[in-house]
Amino acid sequence: MNGQVVSSSSLGYVALLGGGIALLAGVVALLGASKATDKKKAMAVAGAVLLLGALQLARGFGLF
Repeated sequence: MNGQVVSSSSLGYVALLGGGIALLAGVVALLGASKATDKKKAMAVAGAVLLLGALQLARGFGLF
């Protein structure tokens, strides 16, 4: 009411959950990339998923 912040939380629980799931999916994709016919493309996709998961985790912790 008067413009003063009395409590604040910088954790984004949805971003933390989504980032964790994306990291897990990236690890699974990396494991599957070893069996793929086009290994470079599979590794690139797995790396992108891992990077996006790490970004989401950083956002969930309030770093961005």
